Amino acid sequence: MRQIYIFLFLVVSICLTAQQKDWENQKIFDINKEKPHVNIVNYEDVDLAKLGEFQESEYYLSLNGRWKFKYSSDDELRPMDFYKTDFDISGWDEIPVPSNWEIEGYGTPIYVNTDYPFDKHPQPPLIRTNNPVGSYLLDFEVPDSWDGKTVFLHFGAIKSAAYLWINGEKVGYTQGSKTPSEWDIPKYLVKGKNTLALEVYRWSDGLYLECQDFWRISGIERDVFIYAKNKISISDFFVQSLLINDYKDGSLKVDVKVEEKDIHKKKTNLLVHAQVYDPVGNNVFDKKDNIEFTGHVVYKESMIKDITLMKKHNINTVRTCHYPDDPMWYELCNKYGLYVIDEANIESHGMGYGKKSLAKDTSWLEALLDRTIRMFERDKNHPCIVTWSFGNEAGNGYNFEQTYQWMKDHDSTRPVQYERAGQEYNTDIYCPMYASLEHPENYEVAYEQINFPSMVEKTELDVSVLSDVLLKENKGEINISGELFNIQNSIQAKYIKLIIKPLLQCPSWHGGAGSNAWLFLDEITIGY
Repeated sequence: MRQIYIFLFLVVSICLTAQQKDWENQKIFDINKEKPHVNIVNYEDVDLAKLGEFQESEYYLSLNGRWKFKYSSDDELRPMDFYKTDFDISGWDEIPVPSNWEIEGYGTPIYVNTDYPFDKHPQPPLIRTNNPVGSYLLDFEVPDSWDGKTVFLHFGAIKSAAYLWINGEKVGYTQGSKTPSEWDIPKYLVKGKNTLALEVYRWSDGLYLECQDFWRISGIERDVFIYAKNKISISDFFVQSLLINDYKDGSLKVDVKVEEKDIHKKKTNLLVHAQVYDPVGNNVFDKKDNIEFTGHVVYKESMIKDITLMKKHNINTVRTCHYPDDPMWYELCNKYGLYVIDEANIESHGMGYGKKSLAKDTSWLEALLDRTIRMFERDKNHPCIVTWSFGNEAGNGYNFEQTYQWMKDHDSTRPVQYERAGQEYNTDIYCPMYASLEHPENYEVAYEQINFPSMVEKTELDVSVLSDVLLKENKGEINISGELFNIQNSIQAKYIKLIIKPLLQCPSWHGGAGSNAWLFLDEITIGY
């Protein structure tokens, strides 16, 4: 009898496992996607490359525009076979891409702060409510001039989970709504018309890591395009500019990855030739997204408007709370001169910070780490980024400790911050939110009592000063010299938070404390 019970238990377990949906499985967030990398589109000549306008490259083709669309209020009501090439879509609507379908009149936009909109009593990774689905179709043709090249399909952001088919064949699955999803697609393509089918789910287990204080809306939120590359091409690169010779000179380190897509003709001893140009094109050496009318779809013109307003009010730093922004934002910050704290798309506020925190549940480690990695790999070469942030309001634990270690192993040039780590080791910056008036006074007393060990030379002090709320009046002055640390006795410094760590080399630091205001632009939606 005991053997029968064991057998039945195994059968039931196997059946339950088989029935588990990808969008209710924290271990499934990436099927057949390309590894994360910097945004790369080839140019046909150096002059065009120097302009940096990859949309003008002949190897780029935008798929933005009007797509066929079918909204279903629940996943069980979705058109199951819509991706098949003979499926009848007569009567389907059209929807602009990019867009949020709630803004276009399908379903209801929801604004909540610390709760999950799909469950008052969450049980991750389950979604225990109706799950609306948007089914998208688009016909496109690949330029004949791309023959012999490999072709990639790029989605800048999809909210919140999606399956992809091309010409009736399943290509893959994605979660993680604020970083790109890419697929290598030549084997799915045919001459002439190709049909792309995308099935987007409003709710997924990925949203357990996206409990931010903003509008919960859905759809294809950023640009969609295809681009072509040679079979042998640069797949990724990492540029690091460092100071040497007692900070008098600079050095440039470039790590380049070259990929060969034709596995039958592997080549070795490849030579990468590089040229570096200054902002005006001279050869140096030879070797929060929200708009009231468009939801989470943000355009270049609105970004420039924001930057102009920031500059007029002497704002010089932006934290991308609480997820990586559209890639264009970083290009503009590079150009116009804004420091950026780049923040991963991680917030599980609805699970609290205690035992139920997903920061402590190791079954969520891969999903959580993937979001930080994809942010880093996409954005690592932007000089505007001065700090990495691991997210917001997700508790602290093993998963963030591992994330901290990964980042330190891959980028030694920037500090990282995570507010919920407090003064634990897995943050380089102590940045508590909404500190009281007494907070800096307590810090002053505490740091006056610090006796730095003599073995810590002043050139080994890394002083990272950052706050998470608006500095109400004039900046407080901070002086650091050798073993001495002092905050000037000024109530005007009342919102400063700081920490000292012997991590990076910095001879001394003189200046003031900055801050970030929550939030720069209020979140409103007009026309719904």
